[in-house]
Amino acid sequence: MQMKLLIGLGNPSDKYVLTRHNAGFMFVDYVYEHNEIIKPWKFDKYVNAEVAEISNNNKTIILAK
Repeated sequence: MQMKLLIGLGNPSDKYVLTRHNAGFMFVDYVYEHNEIIKPWKFDKYVNAEVAEISNNNKTIILAK
């Protein structure tokens, strides 16, 4: 099984929502929206990030922002 991690960096403040400061968040959101993901975003307090997972065949991609 192959696993990859895709991390999108950004600022959680509403002040930066559609700015270059959140380009990483926007990219990860784009990947999330253009894949058939059943699991919603969930906050993982261990890594202090929102996390979602894409799985198909023997490949898993973990998205984090």
